[in-house]
Amino acid sequence: MKTMIDLAIEVVSSDKDRWFTFEEIFEHVENNLRESWTNNFVNEKNDYEQIKTKKLGELYRFLTVTGSFSRNSDGLWKINVHKFN
Repeated sequence: MKTMIDLAIEVVSSDKDRWFTFEEIFEHVENNLRESWTNNFVNEKNDYEQIKTKKLGELYRFLTVTGSFSRNSDGLWKINVHKFN
């Protein structure tokens, strides 16, 4: 199974010249991991929206600390090409 970072890299590296919104990146991640998140984390105390909020925060943190992504002043994200060449 791919991780959130694997999926983020996958979507952003699909067009290395383009800048992506965080929402576009998260949508790709969520579309691929929603079933797993639902099966593993949703319970009486945590509904899907609570899990989604946590996953949004996790993804943002991953994007900022891995060094694999750049964020511009408009809040858009791009793959750091030099890390993947």
